[in-house]
Amino acid sequence: MKSLPVLNAEQLDGAGVSVAEAMAVIERALAALGREVAQQTRPSALVPEAGGFLQPIAAALPDDDVACVNWLSYHPGNPARGLPHSGGVLILNRFSSGEPLCVMDGIWMSHHRTGYIAGLGVKYLAGDFHDVAVIGPGAIAEFAVDAIQAIRTRADRRAVVKRGRVVAETTTTRHLHRHSAA
Repeated sequence: MKSLPVLNAEQLDGAGVSVAEAMAVIERALAALGREVAQQTRPSALVPEAGGFLQPIAAALPDDDVACVNWLSYHPGNPARGLPHSGGVLILNRFSSGEPLCVMDGIWMSHHRTGYIAGLGVKYLAGDFHDVAVIGPGAIAEFAVDAIQAIRTRADRRAVVKRGRVVAETTTTRHLHRHSAA
């Protein structure tokens, strides 16, 4: 087998794909799924420990000649072992031949995709919004805020709320800025 490029989070960050470009690709893929021209398997899961999983999520866009599997894992006991609780590896293949194209950081891809899908939800469901609240400033919230900013560069107020306390004060702002929780 040929040597495959392996793209880590730093390389994916540096690829130069804008949030708007990524959201357009995700939107097109979701539309293909809705038209039933994309393929997606029902995920199965292996259970290594209580509350944990190893799960392959496979999908294909035949019209774009791509397929992938994102092998995700969650091990709630890993932090006690000094390891991260989640991991993932995404393998991208040519759909028509099965030829592997590259391996990517699956957690990076999952976090970005999930946050950007939240932004698409705002695009189609929020109407003419002025205020934005992201509830739960976990790993994905940053990307949801980026996605909302990509579809609407002005928000009158923003708030990022963590269980029981506000970690980013509600403020009047000309632009919605990324805010990392302390």
